[in-house]
Amino acid sequence: MRSLLSGILSVQALTLKAATYPSFSAPSGSGSIVTNGAWQEIPWTVGKFPSPRVNFDMCGRGGRMSHICDPEGLIPSAFLDEIDRRLEELGSSTRSPVCANTGWQVYVAIFQELDQAYTSKFWGIEEAFRAFAASLGHQWGVLGNQCKNGVMVVYSIGNEYMVVQPDEGAAVARVFPADILKHVARSALRDVRGSPREALATAVDKISAIASGNLDLESLTVDRSTIFLYVMMTCFGCTLGLMSLCCVYDTMSKWRHKARYHRCLDKIRRIHEVFLKPVGELPLCCACVDYLPAKPLDGRAAPNVVVFLCGHRLHTDCANHWFAEHPSGAGACPVCELPMHETGYATSSPTGGEPDDAKAFFLHSLQNEFPDIVSKEQVGRWKCCHTEIWLAELEQPRYKSIWTSEAVEMHTSCEA
Repeated sequence: MRSLLSGILSVQALTLKAATYPSFSAPSGSGSIVTNGAWQEIPWTVGKFPSPRVNFDMCGRGGRMSHICDPEGLIPSAFLDEIDRRLEELGSSTRSPVCANTGWQVYVAIFQELDQAYTSKFWGIEEAFRAFAASLGHQWGVLGNQCKNGVMVVYSIGNEYMVVQPDEGAAVARVFPADILKHVARSALRDVRGSPREALATAVDKISAIASGNLDLESLTVDRSTIFLYVMMTCFGCTLGLMSLCCVYDTMSKWRHKARYHRCLDKIRRIHEVFLKPVGELPLCCACVDYLPAKPLDGRAAPNVVVFLCGHRLHTDCANHWFAEHPSGAGACPVCELPMHETGYATSSPTGGEPDDAKAFFLHSLQNEFPDIVSKEQVGRWKCCHTEIWLAELEQPRYKSIWTSEAVEMHTSCEA
């Protein structure tokens, strides 16, 4: 008789506890519920949220007891069935540190948004969600029991926030440190942003790994150190590769700088050798300072050579290039017409003559091709000088390396 009476009282208590929650049906994928035939938005608080251990018909789990409560139907039921099965296996395959005969009981609450009036009572969203998870866990009977084997997961899809709240106690804290639980929530939301199902699955996987001893704070620290090491090695490799490319580029630029100077020096030596010989037809093109092709033995004109009435000779391409740049002097000898096209031109020597005109044109061509080596001031001075002076005064310009700052260059030039 006494057992029958206690059974009746238990049924009445469960009926009263279930009656404290509103009666509603949960349409799949909506952010609202139906209450008394009308659609209403639910800003969830602890008092309004149903329990999967008591309110079977209110958690979207088909009227059966579950580890998950999704009253708004935000995640497909078939996917939650798989998560529920994994949580059942976790409870049977693990052991809590307080009660050796019980495993970890993980329960999940899924909803769209937390009530703003509730969250406004706290300093921040982290504090509000932790308080909500702790209160809801105690209300469901998951947290605060003798075995201290409960873990609450609260996931707000609308707020894009998740917290994992374990039971209190030093033994529980050794298994579920606060830092590693924050890592679980943040990595679940960060790694699969925009997919609530994958975020929930990731969180459950990591919680199962922690409860099974496969993931702890030390291994997490090692993972972070490994990631940091990989990042640093990647940065070092990229920096080393970039510096190597810069070194190759700087070496090639320096080689080109020297080659350019030696090309100018070779042309001046060529002019010097020509002017050392007796006066006659210049074997050099005055424009490009390259040798002209020799005349054929049969007396015909040399190929690709233009001979003007004054006797100056240029390559056909060089003459056409000159005429394109100076259309007013088309058809006239560029060597003889140079004083008319160049401002500040002065006679090369008091005696005049072909060698002086040719010398002036040679200098003009060199200055156009190598303005950084042969300056205009040198051109004006060398017109009246022997070519030996050209060779004596010619200097290789300082190479400006990419590794040399402007300040160092200015200091070096001042010392010079």
